[in-house]
Amino acid sequence: MRPGLTRPAARAVFLDRDGVLNRAIVRDGRPYPPATLEELEILPGVPAALRRLHDAGFLFNDTITG
Repeated sequence: MRPGLTRPAARAVFLDRDGVLNRAIVRDGRPYPPATLEELEILPGVPAALRRLHDAGFLFNDTITG
C-alpha cells in the first residue's frame, strides 16, 4: 500500500475492442467496428481471459470512444 492510503490501489487494465476483444471488420483495407450484432464475433479465449483478469482483482474496460 502506498503511504497515506487506507486501501490498496486498484489495478486496472485497458483493452482495445476491435481486433483484441472482437474480430475487426475490414472494409477497403481499413478496420471498422461491427455494424450489427450479427457481425460481432468475440475472439477465441477472450471470455476466459476476461474472467481471469476479473478473478485476479483487475478493474477493466475496453477503450470505446465515440
